[in-house]
Amino acid sequence: MRSLADLTDEQLGRLTPEQIARSDENKAPVAIAVGVILMTVAVFFCLLRFYVRMCMSWNVGKDDWAVLASLMLTIIYVVTTLSSKPCIPKVSLQTKLT
Repeated sequence: MRSLADLTDEQLGRLTPEQIARSDENKAPVAIAVGVILMTVAVFFCLLRFYVRMCMSWNVGKDDWAVLASLMLTIIYVVTTLSSKPCIPKVSLQTKLT
């Protein structure tokens, strides 16, 4: 099987976006890394927000609880998205280029 990196510019020009998306290259590690990094940043800033509101100003409002709820929903969304199986069947690039 051929990788997209092995193709010439002419061969890449003949591929449709659907063929590129269905290539055999596994993009899951990049998606997982980006999801984990961004979730870590979001959790850090949410915890920092609650720390400042609870320890320094003693004023936790409805907006803070809304931020926490949205963070929880975002974590659920990212976990289910990253753990789901792709619904697009993989197609070999070799069969499409010959």
